[in-house]
Amino acid sequence: MQLSSYSDTLYTTQCYQQEMESIWEHVIQLPEGQDKVVMSQLWQFGKTSAAPTSEDFPALVAHGFIVEQLMDGRLMWRPFTPSLKEFWRVGITVSNAHGYMLKPKRAFEANLLAHIQLHNQGLAPLGKLHL
Repeated sequence: MQLSSYSDTLYTTQCYQQEMESIWEHVIQLPEGQDKVVMSQLWQFGKTSAAPTSEDFPALVAHGFIVEQLMDGRLMWRPFTPSLKEFWRVGITVSNAHGYMLKPKRAFEANLLAHIQLHNQGLAPLGKLHL
């Protein structure tokens, strides 16, 4: 692997990790009740291919996870970070007993590192990053 390719991969990995940690920190600071609604919408957002709208994800809009941006001369709703669609995979647990729950910090960090290692081995996609 060329040095520039290695450094690009390292930079992308570090950015991805920082973005995911930022999302986790944002969610953990939400008021009780709102956190469940946001996690539910993050779960749904991660599984949809459609562009987000304020009608489909009002809690994500209200808490700044989805923001309006000017794209090609039009205002469009976009995730505040490109990694938002991936967060449900590493940061949220769903159960019948407890509903949507944020993974504890250590479990989240372990999942995140495992996800990154899979990506670096070419086995799993890492969220698209704007460099």
